[in-house]
Amino acid sequence: MEAFFRALLECSVGMSVVSLAYMAATPLLSKRYAATWLYYTWLAIVIGWLCPFRPHWEAALFSLKPDMPAVLVEPIEAGKRLMPMVVGQETGWGSPEALWQVAAGLWLIGMIVQLALHARRHWRFMRLVNRWSEEVTDPETADVFRAVKTEMKVGGQIHIRICQGITTPMLVGFFRPVILLPPVPFRSDELDFILRHELVHFKRNDLWYKAVVLLAAAVHWFNPVVYLMAKAIAAQGEIACDERVLAGMSLAQRKRYGETIIGVVRSRDGRQTSFSTNFYEGKKGMRTRLFSIMDTTKKKSGLVILGIVLIATIGTGGAFAVSSAGKPVESSIAPAVGPSTAEAGPTQSSEGAAREGGGISTSNGKDLTVWLAAEHENNFGQAAWAKGETVTWSVACEQVRELEIGIMSVSTEKVYSKRVATGTGTITITVPEDGDYRIYVKNHAKEVAKFLLKLDKDFGPLV
Repeated sequence: MEAFFRALLECSVGMSVVSLAYMAATPLLSKRYAATWLYYTWLAIVIGWLCPFRPHWEAALFSLKPDMPAVLVEPIEAGKRLMPMVVGQETGWGSPEALWQVAAGLWLIGMIVQLALHARRHWRFMRLVNRWSEEVTDPETADVFRAVKTEMKVGGQIHIRICQGITTPMLVGFFRPVILLPPVPFRSDELDFILRHELVHFKRNDLWYKAVVLLAAAVHWFNPVVYLMAKAIAAQGEIACDERVLAGMSLAQRKRYGETIIGVVRSRDGRQTSFSTNFYEGKKGMRTRLFSIMDTTKKKSGLVILGIVLIATIGTGGAFAVSSAGKPVESSIAPAVGPSTAEAGPTQSSEGAAREGGGISTSNGKDLTVWLAAEHENNFGQAAWAKGETVTWSVACEQVRELEIGIMSVSTEKVYSKRVATGTGTITITVPEDGDYRIYVKNHAKEVAKFLLKLDKDFGPLV
């Protein structure tokens, strides 16, 4: 969970920068590029919000979490295979592991609440629609609907109903789509424009698009930028829909379309669901939309813009990093001998070389959080066992790593261990002889491994 939440925070910060930059650039881009391309480029950004994992480079441009200092301990010189490890003592709820768990729990609760609120709002709205809507009985409205469907080559089952509880036209329903019209009279040309607009939303599956945006907003509910993004996407979606409806129309028809929209939104009351289309996105959005409606200049496709946004989205993993978990920072281990510890220099093992690349933290002496550098081994702790006793431990690794877990005889330095291919599982070892043994761990993978090791007894000081 910690690894996922770190990646989520990294994604949230990186995609905030991408989203804000794209929002700022949209007014300029809209003068040269088609609104539809700008609209679907937003979809690439939304997918970036929903996919927290990114490729990471050797070094990030920005670090969102400084390296945590380790508590250094004096290594035990018991033989050439006894290697020092960095040991940190956890402090219950104040430990980094516990804080990450609390943060992840709060995030999960917030996401569930967000989704539940939207689901409840949608359910209540649909209940209102089912109660107060009725089939269209006006033959003129039905004829216009059939003519527009035929001209736009709209297949599938989509219906049109009059709803007493709304004041603006909208499309609702993922599996049984329905165009809802308010109970007000429309002229045939106004109705033609309105139905074309909603049918474009239907053909482009914009309700599903809105659902994906809503999911991204729920996942990143703690980030205000995601709500700005959702609002910008809704406004761009209406502009893109207008562009499709007005393709090939004259200036006079564009003017009439704009007047139709203004007439519709004047009487709106804001009652709707998150899973519906909407004619109105605020005064500023309406002003931008009307300018776009009257713009008859030929626009380019936005393939280049889409490519740039994709590169920026994928590249956020190299620009932002919550931690350097992918490549641990190496440091020499000095003996803990009072205030001058930091000045003591690296400690030499019995082989004469500095041994690095391992760390342990625990709050109770039995539940250990261990990390090992690539292809590193280590041993720690000490306990006496009798011949025939069984050792049963569980191991759970954050990544898929091949680990070797077992015990090592202090007198003979012989290792009795088993491999866990995925890094997660249970091992059982029978003690071969009476004597003192140390815990033995080895990471056979070519990447760093961080795992939780649950012991069945307290091994005393883990040095």
